[in-house]
Amino acid sequence: MAADDCELSYSQFIVADHLCTAPSQDAKTPTSPTNKTNKYYSTIKPNEKRRILATIVRLLLHRAPFTTRSDEIRTIVKSYIHDQTNHLVVNCFIEDAKALIGRTLGLTLCDVKTTGGKRELFLKQSLAFRPHDVKINSEGDHELRGFLLLMLPCLKTYTEGVSLDRLCDVFKRIGKGHMIPKTESEADALMSALRSTRRRKDVKYRASDFKNIADYLLYARDLGYLTFTHDPTKGESLAMMSVHADFRFNVEINPEAYLEQFNTLEINATMKRRLNVFLEG
Repeated sequence: MAADDCELSYSQFIVADHLCTAPSQDAKTPTSPTNKTNKYYSTIKPNEKRRILATIVRLLLHRAPFTTRSDEIRTIVKSYIHDQTNHLVVNCFIEDAKALIGRTLGLTLCDVKTTGGKRELFLKQSLAFRPHDVKINSEGDHELRGFLLLMLPCLKTYTEGVSLDRLCDVFKRIGKGHMIPKTESEADALMSALRSTRRRKDVKYRASDFKNIADYLLYARDLGYLTFTHDPTKGESLAMMSVHADFRFNVEINPEAYLEQFNTLEINATMKRRLNVFLEG
């Protein structure tokens, strides 16, 4: 990825130069990379540093709500400074991007390690930028949020993963039976879709974009909320696949607090019986 390509791809995001000035040393946390931990970082020209930082921020905004891999940020840094790109230099830029995004946009840049030790970053909270406000406040976003809240008690009850047959039963009980497989061939198609490793980057803006259970599951996976495992020894097709919480689910959602609040609600006996399908066990 060349520097010019980065500028072209993210040019719709305008980041003023004066905002990209690295925070003062006093503003950094004790654990942040500093000039003391990487002497080369302090020798990079201010104009060059601001341009790299602006490009990184544009990439993070451009990717929201999806994650950004740390090696993509490394590629940006390397396209500008070539020979001196190392782990500590990249960390310095990530920390400065985190500080910039926090103080100018009120966002939190979350930094996590995923399965296999890969490092990914994503933004939390809403963005004061209209295209992303549309994403965050859209029907599709609320639809996904409702699905994740539905998954909370399921994952709490089945700590080793929620099998697809159980999840389909939950959909049936909440009146979403039309979204689950009805034939063996439909069940096989669902399993095949979930086994695919292809990640899509299409944002779902409307509730109508979720046409079946696979749409919920795959979108949640692509955003880093859920992951799947396959165990062929478990008998029938849907029982072979289980759904688990992934790194972003645990970072953004507090299951214990949610369930504690859920159990304090005053609800009638009929509703309580319906909720038991999620909370029992």
